[in-house]
Amino acid sequence: PEKLHPIQQALLTNHAIQCGYCTPGLVMSLFALFAMQPHPDREMTLSALEGNLCRCGTYPSILNAVDELATNQSVKDIVPAWCREVEKDLFHFAQKEAMLVTKTDIPQQVNCYLIPTTTKQLFDLYAEHPESVFIAGGTDIMVQKNINRKEFPFLIDLTQIPELNRLYLQQDGLHIGSAVTYNQLWESGIVKTDFPVLHNLISQIASRQIRNLGTLGGNIANASPVGDTIPLLMVLNASLWLQSNLELRHLPLKDFFLGYHKTALQKGEIIKEIIIPPLTEDNYVKTIKSAKRKSVDISSVITAVNIEHKNGQITNSALAIGGVAAVPLLSRKFPNLLKSKQIKALDPAVIIKEVESEFEPLTDIRGTALFRRELIRNHLILYLQELQEEEK
Repeated sequence: PEKLHPIQQALLTNHAIQCGYCTPGLVMSLFALFAMQPHPDREMTLSALEGNLCRCGTYPSILNAVDELATNQSVKDIVPAWCREVEKDLFHFAQKEAMLVTKTDIPQQVNCYLIPTTTKQLFDLYAEHPESVFIAGGTDIMVQKNINRKEFPFLIDLTQIPELNRLYLQQDGLHIGSAVTYNQLWESGIVKTDFPVLHNLISQIASRQIRNLGTLGGNIANASPVGDTIPLLMVLNASLWLQSNLELRHLPLKDFFLGYHKTALQKGEIIKEIIIPPLTEDNYVKTIKSAKRKSVDISSVITAVNIEHKNGQITNSALAIGGVAAVPLLSRKFPNLLKSKQIKALDPAVIIKEVESEFEPLTDIRGTALFRRELIRNHLILYLQELQEEEK
């Protein structure tokens, strides 16, 4: 080209060029940002840049370059008209298309990626290839393949099955198909209005690029002890519909986790749907994620609380903690300590002491047991203080 693209030029002019890894990522992230929002504010900018490798997206020189683009450049210069035409053509590749194979089509020891578009096709394929692994966003499985060199002879993609992509509200709560992505949840008006605590949590998970692929169903099925959504879903009394070729069964989420990365899923069974019961104004619901970095990091400890109250008196409560054991845990003592108590009369010190005695935090690369215990204590202080302040 005869000259640099406006984004490249703005980064150069503002001394915002980083290394050869980060700069291309910054350019593409900013291009996508301006394609979606011609005049981004600071929050939008930070969100767009948080997924870059070295986390240099908050350097003032980079932010100055974005401000210059938003003020002085036409979006037509940043995103030329021909890009919009290409975008229309690319949508062709997003159309749902089944890719079915037979044994005779598959050479020996060749990996195969199968894309059914109905649950019948899904379970027929699994019956033919029972060694298959189910995949949705692939944000964990692909890391296993890329970093650990783990091989998967057959992968069955769940993302093109319409009933796994549904998101709707019924009288019994919010129904979320297991292939619904984080960004689809985050952009949902239903989630923003009826479940704002979930909407806020999603913005703390990974980066936009990962949230475009990662799914709530995958986060649950992966059964990580520090899965970002799991403590919140547990205190919200979420449940699952699990489906196999033989049956459809209902299971409370709290009964799903059996051990480290071990779940109640049976062979050939998938998570079809997650159901979150409705919330009311009488619910104080909050979740806190503690990690070494604000964005794009795995939790050291993540907790969630749901306290239902009426006229200043607590009627029900739940506390869940991730990052202290092989599985996320619900506190057994917390509900009993708060039951029928007046919010103003709660003694945080007593509650914290009792809850602490329930857990034996682990020590690993993300923190010592002592550090995690301190985080749990701080989370509880924040929850209880905020609850009491709201009641004043």
